[in-house]
Amino acid sequence: MRRALGALTLFSLCSLAGFGCGSEPARSPAHGENLLLSSVALAPSYATPATWRYHPSRQAPVRAERKLADGRVLFAGKRGERWVLDPRAHSLAAGATLAPEDLIAVLDSDNGYYFVGESGTSYEARDPLGKFLRSSAPLEPLVRVTAARHSIIGIPADHSLSRSADGAASFATVGPAHVAFADVELASDGTGLALAIPEALWLSRDEGATWSALPEKTHGVLSLSRTPSGHLRVDSVLGPYRFVPEPPHLEPGAEPNPPVIASSDHPPRGPDANALASGRAIIEGSRYLEISAPPAHPSDYELWQGPLDGKLEQKPVPELKGCRSARLAGFDNFLELACFSGSTDTGSVPVTFFRSDSGGNHFELEPFTAFGNPEQFHFALGEHGTLVASGLCAQTSPGCGVSGVFFRRETPPEENPPKNRTTNAKAKRTKFEFFAAATPSLADSALGVIFSLDGRTAYAVGRRTKTSALAVFVSRDGGKSFEVRDLDLVRADADDEDQYWERSQSTLHLESFAAAEDGSLALVVADRRSRSLIVVDEQGRMLSGSKPPDERAIVSAVGMRAFALTPTTRKTWESLDGGVTWQPLGRFPVALCSGESDCAVKLRCAPLGCVIGSEV
Repeated sequence: MRRALGALTLFSLCSLAGFGCGSEPARSPAHGENLLLSSVALAPSYATPATWRYHPSRQAPVRAERKLADGRVLFAGKRGERWVLDPRAHSLAAGATLAPEDLIAVLDSDNGYYFVGESGTSYEARDPLGKFLRSSAPLEPLVRVTAARHSIIGIPADHSLSRSADGAASFATVGPAHVAFADVELASDGTGLALAIPEALWLSRDEGATWSALPEKTHGVLSLSRTPSGHLRVDSVLGPYRFVPEPPHLEPGAEPNPPVIASSDHPPRGPDANALASGRAIIEGSRYLEISAPPAHPSDYELWQGPLDGKLEQKPVPELKGCRSARLAGFDNFLELACFSGSTDTGSVPVTFFRSDSGGNHFELEPFTAFGNPEQFHFALGEHGTLVASGLCAQTSPGCGVSGVFFRRETPPEENPPKNRTTNAKAKRTKFEFFAAATPSLADSALGVIFSLDGRTAYAVGRRTKTSALAVFVSRDGGKSFEVRDLDLVRADADDEDQYWERSQSTLHLESFAAAEDGSLALVVADRRSRSLIVVDEQGRMLSGSKPPDERAIVSAVGMRAFALTPTTRKTWESLDGGVTWQPLGRFPVALCSGESDCAVKLRCAPLGCVIGSEV
């Protein structure tokens, strides 16, 4: 399985940022009885249409740069990326819209900027990092392209020189007739050199509008290029030459490299859908928090946090030193860390917990230890720091079987403590403990646990013991006890009873589970064959069930708002009605996969937006 290459954050969910390709038309979802639709706030409180935030982990090589009037520097280059460096703030911001090819130049336009691709196509934007408003491509392919100031020069298949002064909207033949050209280059000031066959150099001083022969002896010229300082360079079999404009001639040797303008800082870190999917990250309101360790130092954990659409700051977490893996949960100013230690070959391993009531500024060790399976572990925090968890053992021993749901509580006093207990024995009783919740008919462990956005209601998704049917378990007492609501997957997604029973077995897994502002919950469940989007109300009663707009699409949702993406084709959709209808959003701006087969892409949504992928 190949890794996903894309990384974007989509704001907001109706916001966040086909057809055919063998996909079946989307099936209308089934709605449950007593839908309580009047209680679902359909009026959007979010921005629409979609806006994207691109946050690759590293900057692509720069092919062009331009100083802006306010002192910032605009870069364009490989992968169609655009960046703006603010030297005063030491910040580097990426443009969310990528060109479909490498960018080689930035030109002025009447309404902003032309970003020129290596094919000679121009992409017009009003702002340095703004979305592309339109594009213009040459009518015939160009085998070599250069651009500077207001002009684009290319060499078509007939080896003439072709020039555009209107952003590739039109091209006209320039230069001498009956001369074949192999290469051309413009300096940043508009001076140009063109290499003819047989070897001869032609000079332009007006951005390629007119050309004259440069009286130079042959040097065995191989290619022409532009230096980082914007000057012309000639590479030959005898070595590099630099062009001197007055009088026009070539001098041997390369010019010194100019000072590097680009920031040495790495691009700002962004949200990671893989971390959200694995439980190492959470979206709490408008904040994003992630616990991670650099690959070179796997035991040196850091807590990253900041605005979902802004800069993330890191803080070391020495309490996790020595942990094999870690998980994070949070609500308001409360954070909870789970530290897994020991080998996972036996299944269940010791789990240590740390708590913060200061938003992660300080953590304290919880007075209890549990055993759990990292692959099946889920936990969540609610109002006043209420903690519920699944994937833990009732008994504290390595390799124990996990089952049920547990909640954190104050250890109750013993009803009849022994009178002869020693002081040391009394001290062993802790102030808090994990205690098994009442989860009638829950088989094994929950597939996921969350709280409502106000933190007052806890939810778990799992299978029933007798029927293996998928159900939502609802708790309104801080996770002490749960009521059960069956999910009717026959109405939601299955064609018949046989498929219902198949989907109720172990092949079914929960891909995402999120709460909305109106109290509704959105679940995406999947098996080997397909995915289903299910929306339930705050009591666990089913509101709707639907399928993605493309059978290969991945889906995530918050309440009735959903986002779908087919990684291989990069088609995207949004839905405002729980998947009843899907509206195309256009093509995803980043290539997520390489090759022909499917690739693994994670997608997670919260009320503020969706996160797709991890790094480019």
